[in-house]
Amino acid sequence: MNIIKLNYFLLPILLFSAMSLKSQVTIGSGEVPEAGAALQLKNIPNVTDGSANSDKGLGLPRLLLADLNDLAPTVTAATPQQQADHTGLMVYNIGDCPGVYIWTGMKWAKLGEPCASKSILGLNCAGINPDVIDGKIGISLTKTVSLPYTVTGAPYVLVAKEIGPVNGITAKIAAQTLPVGSGNISITLSGTPNTSSLVNFPIEIDSTSCSKLSLDISQDVVTPADCGNGSTGFVFQQAGVWYAVGLGTFSGKKVGKVYGPFATEDEALREPNAIQLCTNGSLGFRCLRFYNRQGTSVISSDYFTFNSTSGNLGGIFLVVAGTGCTETLKANPGEVLLLKEPYTSNAYTMGAVKATTDGNLYLGANPASPATLTNKSLK
Repeated sequence: MNIIKLNYFLLPILLFSAMSLKSQVTIGSGEVPEAGAALQLKNIPNVTDGSANSDKGLGLPRLLLADLNDLAPTVTAATPQQQADHTGLMVYNIGDCPGVYIWTGMKWAKLGEPCASKSILGLNCAGINPDVIDGKIGISLTKTVSLPYTVTGAPYVLVAKEIGPVNGITAKIAAQTLPVGSGNISITLSGTPNTSSLVNFPIEIDSTSCSKLSLDISQDVVTPADCGNGSTGFVFQQAGVWYAVGLGTFSGKKVGKVYGPFATEDEALREPNAIQLCTNGSLGFRCLRFYNRQGTSVISSDYFTFNSTSGNLGGIFLVVAGTGCTETLKANPGEVLLLKEPYTSNAYTMGAVKATTDGNLYLGANPASPATLTNKSLK
């Protein structure tokens, strides 16, 4: 029994010793390796004429080399000595530019063909020109903008791209190859605008989004022929918000109406029902008249009533100060206004009084809550 146990104990030691004595190894066959080979791989025996001695290959370990200057993942946080000791280590990299790599002691070096230069596209979004596209509702447009770019490494292949539509407008970029260096990408915008607004039109290329381009779409506005000094919108700011005076209905009647509040001046100028006002040279610089978007006067119409003291419930009623302006309101764009409390949510009362402190003309019963007229045209 003791002899059997001894044999089991000695047998592994003897086998290991026998293997250790062999300084050269052949894997794949029992033949002795070539004289200069410590390790030889072959699975076809008796080949002595230099022809193929195997129909199989060497399968290197496949791993991801995230940093070619780091021995990881084979050794994490390798010391300088460990880096030197692993010189000649061979792996197959499955990361960028895959292939067989050898550790040189300082970095991973690729065998065979070098890696092709990587193409990198950079967009200069701030340089897009023009950065605002103007248009009118219902009128088709086609415009081109230029987006500056820089390509490094290798030419960049840009695939055809279509963006939108945004408010009826679509952007198209043609397929093209951008050479290394700087240039401009042409972007064609076309369509028929369907919404009056100032909105951003984002351009996204290669995961980079440019938000510099905007669409400024407005409604068609006809400047009245008798506005010698031009026209502005009847839009004003009061208590930090904006309002537009326009046309509306109240109890089945046509009336003037105050629309709002709006967060921005631009939104108020785009109110579809807003009216225009303008100075008329024949009546004096400060005399104003009112017109709709088509340039037609709304003074003495069903919408507005002008009296020396007051008006009827259900509209915007203007009290004209004794300044000699017939059926007009005396004020200048940029001067202050006063809006009284409404009779209802749909009808407001306004009046004009002469301010005694600064000489300006105010709208309203008193100038306690001033507002300011815009100096811009309707959109």
